[in-house]
Amino acid sequence: MYYTKLFCTLCNIVVEHRQKSSLDRHFSTAKHARRMAEKRGTQTRQITMTEAVACSSVASAERNKICEDWVSTCIAVNIPLSQSDHPAMRRFLRENVINGGAIPGFHQLQEKYLGTVFQKEKEALKSHLIDCEQEEDMGNI
Repeated sequence: MYYTKLFCTLCNIVVEHRQKSSLDRHFSTAKHARRMAEKRGTQTRQITMTEAVACSSVASAERNKICEDWVSTCIAVNIPLSQSDHPAMRRFLRENVINGGAIPGFHQLQEKYLGTVFQKEKEALKSHLIDCEQEEDMGNI
């Protein structure tokens, strides 16, 4: 003979289920009603693959932006990227900078982000020089 048990996950108890009246009695208790109300307020659902990819791509884009900003800042103030690996710098970034723990070590900064920052700075310098030349030409006319 098999003995099956009915478990109420809300109340974390085994419920007598041989008679319907015992189930009805459990469902009418204040404890079960309170837990049902709590569950309805915090009901969660699984996210779709599209939502998961969107969340991860947003997080990835934010992480890339933080890392590029960090490399750009270090270059602007003449701090070697290798100082990013110093324990005191790591502690400061983790504790005082939002998402500072997302900044990788020196080698990854150099390999992945330095080239991108260089190209952006190069394009910004080119556009600035073009603007200066156009202003100079306007002044000569």
